[in-house]
Amino acid sequence: MSVHVRMDSEPPLPAARRTAFVKGDHFLADVTAQGMVLGRRYVVVDLDENITPFGNFVSYLVRDADGGDAFWVGNLHLLATLVAT
Repeated sequence: MSVHVRMDSEPPLPAARRTAFVKGDHFLADVTAQGMVLGRRYVVVDLDENITPFGNFVSYLVRDADGGDAFWVGNLHLLATLVAT
């Protein structure tokens, strides 16, 4: 995970407050896109966060909750719903 220094004097917030999902979160795909299939359950394996003056950009490494290869997804907050583990 790469976190870049913010441009202002405030310390960065913990990742749990900056990103929609954190490592270990389970979610359901709301759409079929970027390798995910509508209705399937996935888990966040890792994330890459880029904090810039233009916004916070996050990519998530996810895999099917039943196993399989991990793949990167962008804009996950628009594509999935967090569920209990």
